[in-house]
Amino acid sequence: MRKHNTIGMNDGNKNQTKKGALQRLEEELYKKNANLFRRGARKQLHMHDVSARSDWDAEQKLPRKPLLTKNKIPLALKIFIASLAFFIVAAGISLFVFFGGANLVSTRNVDISMTGPVSIEAGTEFSFHILIENKNDANLESTDLIIEYPEGAQFQGSSLFGSLRERKSIGTINAHKTYEDDIPLALFGQEGDRKEVKVTLEYRVVGSNAIFVASKNYAVFISSSPITLTVSGKREIVSGQELELEIKVVSNSSDVVKNLLLSVDYPFGFSFTEGAPRPTFGNTVWKLGDINPRAERFIRIRGILEGQDGDEKVFTIKSGTGSASEERAIGILYGSLIESVLIARPSLGVQFFLDGESLSRFVMKMGKESKAQITWINNSPIKITNAQITARLIGDVLDKQSVTTRDGFYNSSDNTITWDKNTKPELGGIEPGARGTIEFTFAPLSAGRQGAPAKNPTINIEISISGEQFGEAGKAGNVQNTISRVASISSDVAIAQRGLYYSGPFTNVGPIPPRVEKETTYTVLWTVINSSNVVRGAVVVATLPSYVRWVDAIYPQGEQVAFNATDRIVSWKLGDVAAGTGIIVAPREAAFQIALLPSLSHLDQTPLLVSGALFEGTDSFTGVRLSAQGRAVDTKLDTDPQFKTGDDKVVP
Repeated sequence: MRKHNTIGMNDGNKNQTKKGALQRLEEELYKKNANLFRRGARKQLHMHDVSARSDWDAEQKLPRKPLLTKNKIPLALKIFIASLAFFIVAAGISLFVFFGGANLVSTRNVDISMTGPVSIEAGTEFSFHILIENKNDANLESTDLIIEYPEGAQFQGSSLFGSLRERKSIGTINAHKTYEDDIPLALFGQEGDRKEVKVTLEYRVVGSNAIFVASKNYAVFISSSPITLTVSGKREIVSGQELELEIKVVSNSSDVVKNLLLSVDYPFGFSFTEGAPRPTFGNTVWKLGDINPRAERFIRIRGILEGQDGDEKVFTIKSGTGSASEERAIGILYGSLIESVLIARPSLGVQFFLDGESLSRFVMKMGKESKAQITWINNSPIKITNAQITARLIGDVLDKQSVTTRDGFYNSSDNTITWDKNTKPELGGIEPGARGTIEFTFAPLSAGRQGAPAKNPTINIEISISGEQFGEAGKAGNVQNTISRVASISSDVAIAQRGLYYSGPFTNVGPIPPRVEKETTYTVLWTVINSSNVVRGAVVVATLPSYVRWVDAIYPQGEQVAFNATDRIVSWKLGDVAAGTGIIVAPREAAFQIALLPSLSHLDQTPLLVSGALFEGTDSFTGVRLSAQGRAVDTKLDTDPQFKTGDDKVVP
């Protein structure tokens, strides 16, 4: 049978011999009437299967699939990777060209050097040298030189820069050529300040719209300030005593120092009383103007310094040129100084109270009496004997007749009150820690008793206390203490409100006496007087009843008199009222017209025409809010000369 099969295979088509055993088996299976289950087939199949498989393996083998297949890279990713690689290569080539020295133009080949002094005197003109070297093989086109000056620079005698920046066009710098320039300059500032000038070069190259930049800084130090500040005065003071400081300003510059300001920052507890010369702005800023070379200026400051024992009070003094944007502020600082004053504890302490308040500056009203108290204490561990206290009142507006004291003696010739052991026995010996109190009263003159009123009047109160102490050696030593206070006198203001019919700036009409349901017009006149100080923001207000009509007639027309129909308030805005108004100059006056329409409810009555007038304003000297009241006006016109009794009551 094996031979038969072999002959069958050889007799067939040549192409059949090339088929594998598996393919031949497949054809056999799909033959019509194929007998798949003939006897002995399983055994023969097994026997021939080995041979067939051996023959099949030798003739054809199936390809083996790999366990893992390689993923394909997307086309877009390949394009992106290629582009990125191209960009990196291009950037590397560009960087190499520009900075590697192999290009035509490189910022490394543009060299800026600046030479000049390392330190200079403030305000003294000097110059620094700029050298720009183009080491490239190409020209630098459209070249601009930008110089940024420090604060406090002065260029060729001009005023201080506002922007402190200058741009200069220097054209083209050819290849391997240089540009040089000398910049004259004066710098101002404090000693030790570091000033820096920045030079920037902007340029273009042929074939490119890009702007290339190279820069360099030049630093110089201020070796000396154009001015010197020194302060003289007490370094130690008792709380409540007057302190005087003298500030000396000296010019160190060889040129005129222009527009010089001096400012002082006062410590807490210092109350400014006087400055010589007077401050230009507030109590803290002096405008010294221009100071010639080596010239000197002096400023004296006085005030009361208060604080706790051992406190160190610091005064900060600054000087420099005025700011361009704020005339009272220092723009360029030339010098500053800190002065310290120590608050010491006195052996014999003293305090002053006015109407129960302990202040360095008080406010009193004209003609009004105030109660003063002086307290003392022995702060030392040793007894003080033969103590004496003196109060001196200084001021032209002092009412001498108002000065009273129970335990002391008032001498009207020099306005002093004295207390000693004869008038106050406990002053004969004050034990350690012992304290006591004395009192007196005084008042300023009223406005009517002053004649021509003083401008910004004050009363100064100087209190001094002294005594004796015996030391360990038995030798007597004097102890003393002095304090001073200021009482500013506020202005005296008054408002008069009058009703008129026959007189005044307007012609009034209607029946007199007024009649029921018949309208009668009246004039209301306001008069304001002010004694000694300028009163700012002054205003007068009053209210009209519902049965009174606003006629809208005002005199004089320039005065700001207005009526608000909603709240029925008439107001007069005076602005500033000068000192001496109504006393040495004419009073301020304003008039307006109203109309009364009485009803039956007013029959046989005297109707109100306008409520009481209220004057308010601020005293420019003392800062106190002032007020005055004018009486209400009704139909009884007792201030009109032609008015007759009985013409005030409403008739049928």
